[in-house]
Amino acid sequence: MKSFIPLFVLLLISHKLEAQNCPPGRTPGIINVCRHPRARDCIGVGSGNTCENLGVGSFDSGFTSGLYQCTIYSGLGCRGDSEKVDKVGPNKFRLNPRSILCPCV
Repeated sequence: MKSFIPLFVLLLISHKLEAQNCPPGRTPGIINVCRHPRARDCIGVGSGNTCENLGVGSFDSGFTSGLYQCTIYSGLGCRGDSEKVDKVGPNKFRLNPRSILCPCV
C-alpha cells in the first residue's frame, strides 16, 4: 500500500502537468513545497502560468526544480501576500503558502 501512494501522487502530478497552458515545447515550472525545513517531506506542484491552490496543510520551505522563480501566495487564488522562490535553497518561507504560480519553462 505504501508504494501505491507515491505512484498515485506521481500520476496525479503528471495529469495536472498535461492540463497546463504552456505553448508547445515548453513545460510547466515545478515548485517543491516542503512540510519540514531542510527540504524534507516535499511535494512537487506544477503550474504553467496558471494559479494552483495547494491542498490542506502547512508548508515551511521549498525550492523550484529549475533555474526559474515561482511565486507563493498566502491566500487561495494567488491572492494575498506573496514571496518569490527559486532553486537556491531550501528557501524558508515567511508565509504559509495557500497557492502558487510558476512560469512555463
